[in-house]
Amino acid sequence: MKDYSVKFYDQDYMLLSDIIKAESLEDLKMSADSKAKTLMDENGVNEITWTASEVVLEGKVME
Repeated sequence: MKDYSVKFYDQDYMLLSDIIKAESLEDLKMSADSKAKTLMDENGVNEITWTASEVVLEGKVME
């Protein structure tokens, strides 16, 4: 399973950035499409575009 960084956009700006775990690109597409449909309903928009890239490095820094 791989982690993908997925960003969801409406016509004006980015709505959400999320990490989706997927076995294959088809699984990734199904998960992202499902999340996009939920965002459409929640935000009252007619169109959501998403982009995905494989997560190569992830980090967290705290004081």
